[in-house]
Amino acid sequence: MTDSTIPDYAAAFQTRHDSCRRLLHLSQAQHILIDEGHFDRLIRLLAEKQTLLESLGNLHSQFISPVDRWRKDRETLPNAVRQHCEKLLNDTEQILADLIQQEQSAAETLTTRRDQTRDDLKAISGGSRIHNSYRQTATTTSGRRLDVRQ
Repeated sequence: MTDSTIPDYAAAFQTRHDSCRRLLHLSQAQHILIDEGHFDRLIRLLAEKQTLLESLGNLHSQFISPVDRWRKDRETLPNAVRQHCEKLLNDTEQILADLIQQEQSAAETLTTRRDQTRDDLKAISGGSRIHNSYRQTATTTSGRRLDVRQ
C-alpha cells in the first residue's frame, strides 16, 4: 500500500479522540459544578455536553466504516502509521474508561444530594405538622382556664 492509497485513519481516530477528551473535560467540570452547587452553570454545561454527545453520535456513524477498513488494512500499513493509530485508539479507550468513572461519581454525588434533600424536606414537613398540631391545640383550649382562686 503506497502513501497515496493509505486511508487517513489517523485523522478519523484523532477526531474521535479529541471529541472524547472534550467530553471528559466537560464531565470533570460537571462534577466540580455539582460539588460547588452551581446548578445554573451546570444546566449550561449539560447543554454543551448534549451538543457534543450528538456530534459524537454523528461521528460514530461515520467512524464505523474507517474502523472496519482499519481492521482489514492495519497489518499492511506502514509501521509508523499503524503505531500512531493504535496509540490514538488505546488513548481514546482510556479516556472513555475515565469518562465512565467520572459519570458514575457524578451520579453518586447527585443521588446523595437528592437523598439528603428528601430527608431535609421530610424533617421540615414533620416540624411543620408538629407546629400545626400545637397551634390547633392552643386555639381550641385557649378559652379554658383553671381558676385557682375558687
